[in-house]
Amino acid sequence: LLCRLREQILRELGFRDIFRKVK
Repeated sequence: LLCRLREQILRELGFRDIFRKVK
C-alpha cells in the first residue's frame, strides 16, 4: 500500500510540476 501511495503522490507532484512549467 505504501508503494502505491508513494506512486500516487509522485504522479500528483509530477502533474503539478508540468502545470507550473506550462503556466
